[in-house]
Amino acid sequence: MHPVIRNFYSDNRAELLVTLVVILLIAISAIALFPFRSDFQQLLLNDQNQKVDFARLAALFGGLATIVGGAFALWRWTIDQRWRRVQYAQQLLQKFFEKENTKLALRMLDVQGETELPSSEEGEVQVVFLTEEMLIISLRTLKDQQMFDEPHFTIRMIFDEFFTDLSMFQHHIDANLIKMKDIRPYLEYWIKSICGYGHIYSGALAKQIHQFLKYFDYSAVLKLSQRLGYPLKAN
Repeated sequence: MHPVIRNFYSDNRAELLVTLVVILLIAISAIALFPFRSDFQQLLLNDQNQKVDFARLAALFGGLATIVGGAFALWRWTIDQRWRRVQYAQQLLQKFFEKENTKLALRMLDVQGETELPSSEEGEVQVVFLTEEMLIISLRTLKDQQMFDEPHFTIRMIFDEFFTDLSMFQHHIDANLIKMKDIRPYLEYWIKSICGYGHIYSGALAKQIHQFLKYFDYSAVLKLSQRLGYPLKAN
């Protein structure tokens, strides 16, 4: 299935389900009514005196009311489910952005120059002059580098936790608990930053980030980037 079609179906599954059920109810009603009379007027007339049969009329309106009531109930259920889903997505986003580690990672993605990072000494901070080269070295895979000194080790741990938390959103999408459109406005800028579409760092950092993600099997982050429409930018 084409990715655009698959994503449309995934993001509008509830609406499509309601539409299908309503169509099915109408079709069943038409099939149920067809054997009795092909002519609508005859359907409402008494066979003996050709006068309006109020019992038939009441049954007909009762059936239509049942269809309309069922469709309305399904519509309300869909709206309620959508509202709960959006609320849940907002809770996940709030928890994500309130984490101190997330704030540190986003700050490093959005600035270069002097910045404060946690220190190996509890309660202390280290002031570093952040550069693209420093981030690239910090995110090397283990096949390229085994030991990491400060501040590279701290930077590495911050991004490791950041990517773990970011993976959570794709896992929730895969489980149909939230939809891409619920989180797109909040994560799109940062996904662009790690995939080479930002304005702070070059494609060299994006390439190293993707090597890190592949090496440590952060496939959910890579999938999230693809579905948002931002694969690794070609230089």
